[in-house]
Amino acid sequence: MIYVTAARDVATTIAAQQIDAVLSIEHPGATDGAGRAPRLDNIPQKILSFWDIEDETATNGPSSAMVLDGFEFLDHYKYDNVIVHCHAGRSRSVAMTLGWMARDYGITPAIDAIKDQCTAPAPNMAVIRLVDEMYDFGGTLIDAVENDPDFTANRAKTEERRQEIATNNPDLIRQIYPEKFNLG
Repeated sequence: MIYVTAARDVATTIAAQQIDAVLSIEHPGATDGAGRAPRLDNIPQKILSFWDIEDETATNGPSSAMVLDGFEFLDHYKYDNVIVHCHAGRSRSVAMTLGWMARDYGITPAIDAIKDQCTAPAPNMAVIRLVDEMYDFGGTLIDAVENDPDFTANRAKTEERRQEIATNNPDLIRQIYPEKFNLG
């Protein structure tokens, strides 16, 4: 079973369930209290680091190598109880889980499972596009996510929140896109 959660819910999910592994997604440079995934001592954990941006070409955005790394970890624990989480449990973790499940179980069952489990799922489209290309979905995974009315509404709210964060913290853009601000 895969549990998709927010970082703040990892400890309670571990306490309530028999969890065998945790796939954590945090942003580059995350620190305690500022986006860092909880570190676990007694449970196998894989930590991926990329910003929740929908631009897979950005230096600090998701990449096919990261998706493969996450999928290899999930494959290893395929028959176990696994938590997949990011900061809010809505975008990066949802996209990784959705992509992994779509690859192995089909797009519709993956979408149904995500919607049954997650509150306000808003799959990160950069991850979805990478998975679609890597596993030869021919655009069907992208179309399914983009044409789903629940995902569309949730993604719009998530994008508004991303824009609000960027407006209130302009230095964040320098962290996300360092290649655009290379002054050397």
